Amino acid sequence: MYSELNFLWEGWIGALTDSKSEAIESKAQSKSLNDYRKLMTDGLKKVFEALKPGRWVTIEFSNTQASVWNAIQTALQEAGFVLPNVAALDKQKGSFKAITTTTAVKQDLVISAYKPNGGLEERFSQVGGSEESVWDFVRTHLHYLPTVKVRSGQLEFVC
Repeated sequence: MYSELNFLWEGWIGALTDSKSEAIESKAQSKSLNDYRKLMTDGLKKVFEALKPGRWVTIEFSNTQASVWNAIQTALQEAGFVLPNVAALDKQKGSFKAITTTTAVKQDLVISAYKPNGGLEERFSQVGGSEESVWDFVRTHLHYLPTVKVRSGQLEFVC
């Protein structure tokens, strides 16, 4: 769909997008929700490979369908990411459609995920689903979260 929106401009400059790898759910392109999930997973796996362990990726997501939201979460997890935080991004001013219709997206989601250090998965596979492995996950996860403090009404990241 996004490549379709650019079709006129791309035709004018003589450079057309190859929509085969476009991560989208589209009847016109015969792409299902599962195709979207697979394409997103493939792209996110490349991001995962490029990141060092313990590093973060932030993705802005905008869609009103729960099924698409579930697909993006699944794609992130299939790529290997841990999703500790999703926050709403209030853009302050909505589009014409957002203001005039009830079903339009009012806020985007900001998805924060990180690449684990690799040791957790190995330890978990050795110990299994014990109480100690749960606490190991919690300790590891908390280690990756940024530490913040408030100074003069502003957030400051400490780590």
